[in-house]
Formats: sequence, C-alpha cells, structure tokens
Amino acid sequence: MAETVYLGEGKIITAYATANVTAGDLVYCTSSDDVVTLDASSYAASDITASPITGAAEASAKSPMSIGVAMTSAASGAPFSIITEGLFIISGAAVTAGSMVTISGGSACVIDHAGSIFGKALTGTSAAIGKHAVVKLRFG
Repeated sequence: MAETVYLGEGKIITAYATANVTAGDLVYCTSSDDVVTLDASSYAASDITASPITGAAEASAKSPMSIGVAMTSAASGAPFSIITEGLFIISGAAVTAGSMVTISGGSACVIDHAGSIFGKALTGTSAAIGKHAVVKLRFG
C-alpha cells in the first residue's frame, strides 16, 4: 500500500469495522438502515459501521458510499477512527496542482480524475515511486 500521511485540519469520526481495516484505507459506509428511531437513546456508537474498499473494481461501485480514510487499523468488529476531511500527503497517479481529484483504488493513495470528486490537489506530482502530492480531501 502506498503511504498516506494526515496533516491535520480535519474532522474525525468513529465507526466499527465490518472487516479488517488498515490505517490509510479508503472506507465506505456499511451501516444498516433503521437502526436509530425517534428516541435518541436508540443510538449506539456501533450503529456507524464501515469497511475498506479493497480494489479498483470495488472502488468503482463503492466510491459514492465512501466516508473517509481510516486513521487507525482495526480488526472486524472493533472501533476505529475515520478522517472525513483534511489535508493529506498521498502518492499515486500523476496530478497537477489545482486539479480536482477522486480516489479510485483500494486505498486513499490512488489519485484519479474520473468519478466522484473528493478534493483538490494543492501540489502536483508525477506517477513516479516516492513522489507525493498534498491533497485536500472532503467526503460527504
């Protein structure tokens, strides 16, 4: 997996993993419908669940349900932190500073220019190994 580094300036939520999650994974919502009723006491922290997007084919189908980037690793059933907005240093495909970007692979480290827009490149990069871009991401 390519490296993803969170630079701060973001919003973090907690979810429960429905599959093993590795820090840096792009995750999508797997929560069930109708788990919260009119009474606030019906809400439990475990009502929000998420799973990692595991490949390019799944990314195509799951990107619209993406809720952020896993900040911590977790086993299935365990809580973990998800950043829903922030600045990241990421690697992946070439991108030009100022370009709108989306995430298309199995992790938050693949920059693409098609599909749902998740952010903007603040610096550019080539696709070469070891090259990175600063990207502002916002999910939801």
